Amino acid sequence: MPLSLQSTTPLYGANYSRGYIGFVAEDTSDFVSQGIAYLTRREDRSGIAVTHVLVVTGENECVEALAHGVVRSPLAPYFDSPRPIFLKAPVGCAVGEASVSGVRGQGSGGGGNTSSSTLSSTLSSLVGPTGPTGLTCSAASFDKVEDKVKDKVADIVAENALKMLGLPYGYGLIVTDCLANTLAGHFLNKCLAGWPNRLISKLADWNDLAPVCSVVAACALNPPHNLRYRLGLKPALGPIGCLARNPARTITPQMLFEDTEIFP
Repeated sequence: MPLSLQSTTPLYGANYSRGYIGFVAEDTSDFVSQGIAYLTRREDRSGIAVTHVLVVTGENECVEALAHGVVRSPLAPYFDSPRPIFLKAPVGCAVGEASVSGVRGQGSGGGGNTSSSTLSSTLSSLVGPTGPTGLTCSAASFDKVEDKVKDKVADIVAENALKMLGLPYGYGLIVTDCLANTLAGHFLNKCLAGWPNRLISKLADWNDLAPVCSVVAACALNPPHNLRYRLGLKPALGPIGCLARNPARTITPQMLFEDTEIFP
């Protein structure tokens, strides 16, 4: 369903924060951006075509994969550009009023129940075994737990992204994405449950160390096991939404943007 949009002034700590994922809309004047939007058009359910992804790591800082690799960049150019950028909070990372619904699993769409189950292990690790009154002892204590969970998840997402700095750009994954989203590739992947794309993308980036922009974000949210070992990445959300159904190296900007379990 197409979304109605309303522009707002970015305010750090109010409507975006560390650990948020930024999605940059299609640039109709750029051939590459148009090509990405065309190839991922089947995944567009919102009516908003996005072609670039970044991970917010500070008030004016992000980590993104560009042509020369994974780098740290300022956010200001995106805020000043006429090209829209959408900053979305992964479940458990929202600031302001949205943080309550995100942590308590009351988000809209299909993400509500997922948020509660996904964060249960994090809650347990933060507060330890529950006493006679569990987590329901008071609203104030529950709010403190919410804040700790929110900060913990956001920090893990941001720290994972920072640990990927310096990795080369995944040109091989661009080729596999193009093949997977052609008419023939789409048909084969649909018939064979996505296995052709999984196999070819694995051959293109067998050790998951040459990501594209959306793969950086996917790995920051739920890194594959070899990156947990090689780079010390930690799971922030666990396998939910498209992260549960697809290897990180096959995640596209549009696929991630549309996921209502990761972004309730």
